[in-house]
Amino acid sequence: MLLDLYMIEQQDMEEVFRQFSRNSGRSETTGYRRTVEMVDDGLLERISDPRDRRRSFIRLSDRTRAKMDKVMDSLATLLLA
Repeated sequence: MLLDLYMIEQQDMEEVFRQFSRNSGRSETTGYRRTVEMVDDGLLERISDPRDRRRSFIRLSDRTRAKMDKVMDSLATLLLA
């Protein structure tokens, strides 16, 4: 789930909270619950849509994005060695 969101952010796209939960590869309920847990744990941030209060977006927290950047850099180093 984190890798999917990382790739979405790299393309300057936004992910809708509910859609992210549905696309988790798990049941919608499980995906939703896990997404809420990741928000509560500080891995993700939930941002309200200023144009539509019924909708919110999800993104990596700064801390998670920094860790993902390190992972991706390490992976690139391994693959290009």
